Formats: sequence, C-alpha cells, structure tokens
Amino acid sequence: MPVKLCEVRAQGVFPTLQVIDACCGGSVARLSKEYLWKLFSLDSLNEHLLSTPSPAELTFKTPTKHSLHNSPSIFTKVMLDFNFGAAPLNSDPSDFILMFCNPGSIPVDWAFLSPEDQEMKLEDWAVTGEFSSTDLHQMKVQDNQLFRVSPRSGTLLPDQKRAVSFSYSHDFIGTDRLPVVFKLNFGREILLNFQGVTVDRNEPYLHFASNQHVFTSVAIGDSSPPRQMYELYNGGTVPVYYEVDQAMLSQLQMDNYNHPVLSCLSPQGDVFPGTKATLEWIFSPLEAKMYHMDVPIQIQERDSVIIKFVGCGIDASSTSSSNPIECSDNKALEHCVQRGPFPGQRAFLSDNSVFFGDIPVRTKSSRILFLTSLSHVDTVHYLWEIPTQRNQQVCPTN
Repeated sequence: MPVKLCEVRAQGVFPTLQVIDACCGGSVARLSKEYLWKLFSLDSLNEHLLSTPSPAELTFKTPTKHSLHNSPSIFTKVMLDFNFGAAPLNSDPSDFILMFCNPGSIPVDWAFLSPEDQEMKLEDWAVTGEFSSTDLHQMKVQDNQLFRVSPRSGTLLPDQKRAVSFSYSHDFIGTDRLPVVFKLNFGREILLNFQGVTVDRNEPYLHFASNQHVFTSVAIGDSSPPRQMYELYNGGTVPVYYEVDQAMLSQLQMDNYNHPVLSCLSPQGDVFPGTKATLEWIFSPLEAKMYHMDVPIQIQERDSVIIKFVGCGIDASSTSSSNPIECSDNKALEHCVQRGPFPGQRAFLSDNSVFFGDIPVRTKSSRILFLTSLSHVDTVHYLWEIPTQRNQQVCPTN
C-alpha cells in the first residue's frame, strides 16, 4: 500500500490591481478628491480590476498589434469613463495622478493601449485612405497628443505601488474622446473612454461629473431627513446661471400623495469660473424601494441637462432579511484620507475632507487636520481659501 508522504495544494489566480489614491492639478487643481473619484469612475474600476476576467478578455493574453483598422476590436464588455473635466482654451493641462497597488500574490504586467498601439502598420499601397469621422477625430487627438499617460506600461510586484500620471491638453475647442484599453497581462481588459472638454473663453459652461447621482439611503418616516449635496462645476471663464425645473418636482410630489419626495433648497443661482456650486437636496421617501427621478437643470444660454437622481427608501424598523433592497450609499469617507505622498508633492493634509456629522444646535464641534511638509529644506507657506456657502460659515483657527 503506497504511503502518503505529503500533500501539495496550489491555487490558480489572475493578476489584479487597484487604485488606492488619487490627486489632481493644473486646471483642475481645485477639484475635491470625492469629485475626482467620480470623474474617473474609480470605484467601478477597482471592482472590475479585482474580479475574474471573461474568456473574451483573454483572446490576446498580452498587448498585441492585432487590428488592421484605426478603431480596433474590443474584447471586453467593461467600458468606463475617464472624464478629464473642462477648462478654457489654452489653459493649463488637466492633470491627474492615480496611485495603483498590486494587492495580489503574483507580479502584474499592465499597459494602457491607445488605438494606434493595437493597429498593425500597413504598406502604403494597402492603405485605402477612407476614414470615418470617428477615425479622423481619433487621429487628430493622437497626432496632437491631447491625452497623455505616463508611464504607459509597467510591472508591479505584490504589495508594490506605482503612480501613473494622466494629462489632457486644452488646445482645441470642443469635446475630445479617445478609447484606451487598460490591459493586465493574462488578466482583465477594460475599455476606458478618455473624455475632455475645452471651452471658448466667452462661453458659459457647466461640467457634470455624471448624469446620474445616487443619494444616501433614507429611512421612511424620518421627520427630518438629511440635506444631501449635488455639485455643479464651472469649467469656463464667465459666471453661469442655473435653474432647477421646479415643475418636475411638483409633479413628483403630486404623484406621491402630495408628499415632497424630492426637494431642492437651492433651485437657482450663479456658478463662478473655476468653482463649484453645491445644490442642496432633501430626499424623503414614502416607501421602502428605489426611486428614479429625472430632473432637468436649465443652464444659461444652453439646453437643459437631465440628471437622473436615484434614492433608496429603507424600513429601519424591519428586521426581515427576505428580499433585501440593495442601496448605494456615499463612499466619500473611504477616499478622503491620503495614503501617501505623490511624486512632486511638497506637502499634504491628513484628510482631504472634513465630516462633522450631526451636531446639536448651539454646540461646538472641532476637527484637527495635520499639514505635513515633505521637504527637509524648503518652507511651505499655506493659505485657507474659504468658499461662500448658503447659511454656512467656516472659520479655521490657524
């Protein structure tokens, strides 16, 4: 009878990556970290990077020049937006830095592939010279290097981190797009739709991170539901007037037994250049269900933009776990802490956002932030720029 000497176990894994931090500069230096995560769809990106690739994504296990066309075939169903925001013509580039980390147990080779990186070069006699409008636009974007990624490829060992820079140049008026494939060797393949907007200096323009916004879940029967925020960013050089369509909100109230399911406390106002306006909303659900509400916002001298607001009403008193309702709450707290210094950064705050939570009336609440200098030679000078908000006042003590 054979004797069992040892037992060997092995586990097959796919390479994984994730974004653990992000920052921005240039024309978008004033954007908050929470807004940046929305612009680059980073929560969704992490979710897909940590999941198992589909068989189609493994058609080419490593980056390969496999296409005869300017718009290569895509082997993944996962498509995410990388939104570089908006800025006036000839302004500083919109710069972003993402900190990638390898949370797995094996090294990961990764690459960002533009259409020309996947296109096989043909002899001159084989080129037809027939190009679609999409082909011509992509050629203009690539020839002028409007979007830049540095480094474009690399290798990360387990637990190793690497900062990757993304930049968009505002050289031509209009909206620029470029499909870029993010490929992990023998792993996931994700199509990233790079998009940036360059605005005429005299044109009123408001930029939306997304046409959908998810409210924090609210318990039904809550007599004092919290105020929730939605931001509008002015990427131009002139003030822009906005107005929320109150007729739609009134109709929503009538359809819900005259109960104000959704109310806007700041339905109109001006957004000044390079700043954000915070629209305050009160979501007050009647039922324990998901609400989908399309609200038009009229922009000065432009067409209305329809924003889909999604909110979840929950029954706080119910303990039943059958047929649970899936609700998406705000993940801002997860992103407000900087994980470490970025290349070229001279100082950083311990937190990028301050959350005070619920505070009793006529009481005082304090938070302490730490500003850390990364230079052993230079002195860092800082100044608080306090925005004006409705019924709010912020007074830093140092």
